[in-house]
Amino acid sequence: MIKQNVSEFGNVGDYIANPREVIPHGRIFVPGKAALKSYAMPEQGKYSRKYVSGVEENVPRLFEGGKIDPRLGLGYMITSEGIVNVCLWGGEYPSLMTPQVFTFEARSKSPKFQRGNLETVGAYCAWEQAIAGFEAEAWRGYLASPQTDSDKFVYLDSFFSGLLNNPPRKESIHELSKLSIRAIRGLERVGVTTLSQVSNVRADQLLGLKNFGRSTLEEVRTALSIRGLYLAGEGPDRQ
Repeated sequence: MIKQNVSEFGNVGDYIANPREVIPHGRIFVPGKAALKSYAMPEQGKYSRKYVSGVEENVPRLFEGGKIDPRLGLGYMITSEGIVNVCLWGGEYPSLMTPQVFTFEARSKSPKFQRGNLETVGAYCAWEQAIAGFEAEAWRGYLASPQTDSDKFVYLDSFFSGLLNNPPRKESIHELSKLSIRAIRGLERVGVTTLSQVSNVRADQLLGLKNFGRSTLEEVRTALSIRGLYLAGEGPDRQ
């Protein structure tokens, strides 16, 4: 098998982003046009009901001005810093979603909404994908229903919510300070290569290794405790 070289792909450097909150904001009805679920997606601790409500007041005007295609008239919108993503379902099977993204001056009292170019602003950011996944599942449930008015309200009343956090970084055990080569090799021999794996290993497993004695075990315990980590069955109250 020829080994594929992917070293030049997907290199974005260190990725650090503040966690996002997903906050359901109720429904928006645009008479004769659409019924939308509204989400706020601020950085954690920066939610402003007034800010999101101000955006919601302007969205019906975008419909009325012909700037938003209502398609089937059901969908959702996501408001984040300076961007509102209006997502409406449309078409027969397979039911398609084409996000319509608008940018605006976040701190303006009378923001002007400009249609965003999907090639530059994107259809969804990594955070919005969590909402989009939930919404796709909810929409498939609606498609499988008789599609009565009651079924439409079931869809409109189902919301995703919660905190979107960064996945834990898979730090190598080599990043533990003051850990000897003997200790590192011992951990590797029981299958531990990242810090997230150390809590799966017991002390007796390590002591069962050749040339891994109690002094090396204490060395590992000390290095782990500095990072707030412990071996399986151990913790701050270990005697």
